[in-house]
Amino acid sequence: MERRSVTAAQQLVYVLNNLYTALVPLLLGAIGACTYVLRLMSQQIADTTFSSTSPIRHFVRVALGALAGVAIGLGGFAPENGLSAAALAFLAGYAVEPVFATLDAFAAKFRQGT
Repeated sequence: MERRSVTAAQQLVYVLNNLYTALVPLLLGAIGACTYVLRLMSQQIADTTFSSTSPIRHFVRVALGALAGVAIGLGGFAPENGLSAAALAFLAGYAVEPVFATLDAFAAKFRQGT
């Protein structure tokens, strides 16, 4: 192999590794959000509270779950409870409200200058 082809192969591996590192938390966050949405839809159908706007809210939740998965999965958090970054990304997608409530609290502290 020529030196040029090795360098090109290394660059490709580097790009694919970074893509994988970003995509896995995104997908796990979206899967976590989908899991929550499926449970919620089942409950809404059973309670006859599913409305014409429910699919839009559910889609937004999945998008927010994917974002939360990326934020948590790539954030470099080192949990003390031994959960992996993948598990945290899934959990962040499933529990979107607490994740964004925490981010809102951090943002409020920055606005206050504390």
